[in-house]
Amino acid sequence: MPKIWALAFFFSLFLSGVHGGCASLYSSFEAGTAGWVPQSNPTTAASSVSTSTTAGVTDGSQSLQLNINAGSQANFQADISVDATQYTHLVLDLTWPSTGLYFAVAVSTGNWKWHESSKKWAGTGTLTVPFDLTANTWKSEASGWEYNGPVYSRNDVKQISLLFFNPSGSLTGYVDNIRFCSLSYNTAFFSFESGLQGWEKDNTTSAISLQQSSNYPTEGTYSLKVAMNQDKSIFQGAVTLDASRAPIISFDMNWRNSTTGVVALAVSTGSNWDWMESKSQIIIQGANTYVFDLTDSWKAAEWGWNYQYPVKNRGDIKRVSVVFNASASTGQLVANLDNFRQVNFPSANPTPPNPPPANPPPANPPPANPPTATPPPPTPPNNPPVPAGFITRNGTHFKLGSCAFYYVGTNMYHLHYSSDQVINNSLDAVVTM
Repeated sequence: MPKIWALAFFFSLFLSGVHGGCASLYSSFEAGTAGWVPQSNPTTAASSVSTSTTAGVTDGSQSLQLNINAGSQANFQADISVDATQYTHLVLDLTWPSTGLYFAVAVSTGNWKWHESSKKWAGTGTLTVPFDLTANTWKSEASGWEYNGPVYSRNDVKQISLLFFNPSGSLTGYVDNIRFCSLSYNTAFFSFESGLQGWEKDNTTSAISLQQSSNYPTEGTYSLKVAMNQDKSIFQGAVTLDASRAPIISFDMNWRNSTTGVVALAVSTGSNWDWMESKSQIIIQGANTYVFDLTDSWKAAEWGWNYQYPVKNRGDIKRVSVVFNASASTGQLVANLDNFRQVNFPSANPTPPNPPPANPPPANPPPANPPTATPPPPTPPNNPPVPAGFITRNGTHFKLGSCAFYYVGTNMYHLHYSSDQVINNSLDAVVTM
């Protein structure tokens, strides 16, 4: 492999990333209901839609009022024409003033292919709720109606649907500021530039010590170095945080051990400092960024330690904790934490989408009772022919032609400040791989 190719490949990794912000506001309902209607399916509990100037307004002066009857499911939908390729999330502001219930969104793309998100809980109050279009948490024909695929053909979004499940009695809710977004981070609330910032170890766990460190910072010049034994270790810091409108928390970690494990985020909220803990994510040696969505299902004592509901009292977070469950090791395990921040989904400047087609065909949602015996075979999206020698994906594996393809990556962050000799030696090593 020529050196120039290796260098170009390195810089392509260094420069790649997701551009932040919400640059495509789909609907803020300033001019009316924006084409939203109750689905005409006779089994739906959706009743009617209208605009409101008194409740649920988060952008402009009007919101969309959703009126729901008792039933098994209430569907509302709107036909659109949007290229969402550059965005990672569909985000909406939801106000539910009465009894909570589960809801989801569905996106129809390309040849009117239906993609339905996993369910989220709509509690009372006004909350910002993101849906990651790139996550493997959507069901579609291509996924065999299992929640294990992303939204395909995001360059051609034709319809958005809101689905509310098992409403009990007549309910009214409000939605506003529906937009397509990419991750945009707020300023770090923990960067450890001034010391430990109140962080401490939980002495009832295997946590050993923590200290400010100049190694492996990702924000500023310092990070938090934590040391632990195997098994469960908890490190935590008090904070005053409102995550009702910025419901994703992220942090960076450099895991400096060859052993692996899992890590979770816990937050304590409200006057009782109620502990709620996320699902665990796998620890990988080296530098990693972890992202936790507070609107997903978390576990808590009042829910029997089952992953059942999103974080409650998100507007009053009092403490953030990092929970490690590390694999067996012969000595201490060490990690550096830094740059704890919220993901912000701001209101975008109104950019109306392209007008929908004059007579769009009806979308085909999945059956009311998804198949339980033999689901339909997956139908992948229509993609152009793959050129010879191009790497493809099959499930969770890469392939080159009909063979499995594996690769190893390295972070050569030191090249930009190294001597010519070190640069040449590093690239020579890459060539020999």
